[in-house]
Amino acid sequence: MEIKNKKDVLFITDFETLSPTLDVNADLIKQLAINFENLYIINTGNLLFPKSEKIDKNFDEIKKSSDYFFINPKNFDEFSRFLKNKKTIVVSNFGRSFNSIKINFFLKRKKIKIYQVSNTGFYNVEIKYDFKKNILIIIKHFFTVKLFKKIAVILSNLGIFPKNEVRFLSNKHIYNEIFNHPIKKKLYENKLLFSKKIVLINSKAYDLYKKNLYDISEDYIVHLDKEFDWPELVAFRGKYDKKKLEKHYFYLNNFLAKLSKDFNKKVVICIHPGYDLKKFQNYFPNYEVIQFRTREYIYKSFLVTIIDSSAIVDAILLKKKALGLISNYMDVNEINYSLSNIKRYGLAYFNVEKDFTKSKKIILNEVEKKIITYNDYISNYHCLDKNSSGYEKIIKTLKDSTA
Repeated sequence: MEIKNKKDVLFITDFETLSPTLDVNADLIKQLAINFENLYIINTGNLLFPKSEKIDKNFDEIKKSSDYFFINPKNFDEFSRFLKNKKTIVVSNFGRSFNSIKINFFLKRKKIKIYQVSNTGFYNVEIKYDFKKNILIIIKHFFTVKLFKKIAVILSNLGIFPKNEVRFLSNKHIYNEIFNHPIKKKLYENKLLFSKKIVLINSKAYDLYKKNLYDISEDYIVHLDKEFDWPELVAFRGKYDKKKLEKHYFYLNNFLAKLSKDFNKKVVICIHPGYDLKKFQNYFPNYEVIQFRTREYIYKSFLVTIIDSSAIVDAILLKKKALGLISNYMDVNEINYSLSNIKRYGLAYFNVEKDFTKSKKIILNEVEKKIITYNDYISNYHCLDKNSSGYEKIIKTLKDSTA
């Protein structure tokens, strides 16, 4: 039986998106609950600047079915009273943009050790600013998000913000950027970056892949779709143009229907846990839209198509046939995200309108010749330590640091 560490763990996150957060971090949260005295999920809502009182619509159901505790402090005084006489460490899921400024001030004052887990196995693509849009919103986003992340590093060096004790990372490129750059390397060695220490670990997708939890087959064409009205994008460009969206999904549905006919496979649509299911059911009226079972269906796929989704990593690990899709009706950032990730993953890609007439033979040839290129992505973003799982290293490091 695993001996629990006597400290409590605070997983600090936003309750507005609790369902997808718990789904994405399910294995991490399970391991923290097993190995530490108590696991508390703390809501950032009332601790943000400005405050947010939004709560996930499934909160009551989540709370009933969970073995750990959910804490929603109304203010910092209440949070401080909760912490009294507790020995705690923090696993951060709140970032360092301007709206988290108060949380960072508070945690620094409380001298609580903070850890960050970045084991997703993909690389976030920078937002491109379209200056044809609202310039004031773009300026606000630049200062409160992009620039403030750099300011947060300075504040951490001045002793105003806390630093991460350890950042667990599944990204060899970020690691190499630091150690191959003389200035960044010197900053890291002197603990002048936001994280005092970086530990390379296997991605969570790779750890699950090694467990062989799902049967592998070739039953479906699985399409991984994208939310064009994701809050971060809406924040500085507004809602997506409805007519462009209609045209995009018209050609996308036609392309998927062609693939289904060509390969005699049923198409299923898999979406992120945080997306609105009914909205995507309207986008894809002829197909089943599935949530919370994406990995299972990728394991059963003959071909995986993608607009933009980190879930594609499972297909890459399994060396599945995969195809990136774009359309003429995607905006600047949709094109940027999709093409940047498609190229990084090493996928073939087609335009759903322009390449509609491509033959079955051409499509198969394009996707199959790309499979060998997956190895580079796997070695740089997923399999970073063949000797131990990512979660083993996380738990060991947390326990050693609290001994």
